[in-house]
Amino acid sequence: MAFPANSAREAVAALQAVREKAGAVWRAFDPGCDMHVKVTVGSVLVGDLGLLSEPTPDVWGLAVHDLFKDRGTGLVLLPDLQALLEVPPNAV
Repeated sequence: MAFPANSAREAVAALQAVREKAGAVWRAFDPGCDMHVKVTVGSVLVGDLGLLSEPTPDVWGLAVHDLFKDRGTGLVLLPDLQALLEVPPNAV
């Protein structure tokens, strides 16, 4: 999923709420389950990928690659996003 950088605070809040609700559903099946959400900010490409007859919407780029490389668990905010969130809301 991708969101505009100027909506980062709202996106993080929404993702945290979704993580908590989804985590509760998974723990109902197995108390050891947890949902991990990693969030960053960066440039990405958005478009259809796959066969011409069955295109699939996708997001790709270095920001996506960084999310997959990170080994954090729980709700993880990568450093670029943390830096953005430290800027006062009206300055973004």
